[in-house]
Amino acid sequence: MRKILRGWFVGLILGAAIGFVLGYNHGRGAAWLSNPFQPRTLDQRAHDAGQKALDSARQGVDKLDRKLDGKN
Repeated sequence: MRKILRGWFVGLILGAAIGFVLGYNHGRGAAWLSNPFQPRTLDQRAHDAGQKALDSARQGVDKLDRKLDGKN
């Protein structure tokens, strides 16, 4: 019984550690197996900010287009 609990506990700790690394990388949009502690470069941050601005502008234009189509 003790071996089973020890194995379960070790598996839980290892699973949590691996899940943290994979989840952290997924959340910041990096490759899943990349270094989660590597600082993001200015190029990466600028690209992400540009993508966010582009998506926001696209949604605004689509929303305006739907409003204009509804009025005519």
